[in-house]
Amino acid sequence: MSQKRRDKKDKKGKKDSFIGSKSVKILKQEIFDHYLSGQDVALVMFYDPKNAQSQLAKPHFVKAASIVKKQNVGFAAVNCALEGKLCQEEEIRDLPTLKLYSRGRYLRMQNPMSDYNQLLKIIDSMPILPPKPVRNIQFKI
Repeated sequence: MSQKRRDKKDKKGKKDSFIGSKSVKILKQEIFDHYLSGQDVALVMFYDPKNAQSQLAKPHFVKAASIVKKQNVGFAAVNCALEGKLCQEEEIRDLPTLKLYSRGRYLRMQNPMSDYNQLLKIIDSMPILPPKPVRNIQFKI
């Protein structure tokens, strides 16, 4: 596959060459908040494909994503080598970092070296927060 076609797939969020799974949504800055706010619970792995610890965590993360049974639960990943600004905004210091969100709200960090069974148990135990309140904007006519 050409680099151009690979980049096109990455932009659609379907698959990237490191994660290699359609069960994991690849997040970019422009869709990060929108994606997370649409998930009851989301587990996001912030990674660098060249990082040895990211390479060790990936198989468990991908396996958990592929077998999760709960509805409206998302597994997503952010490549910090490409999305440095987003990783900085999310205060990512070490790679990989796993962060849990509920409807766009940060819940907690998770040990990135958890195996897939531990990740599934954590997802099952997470509370689902109410949606973020929508600001009531009044217009004067």
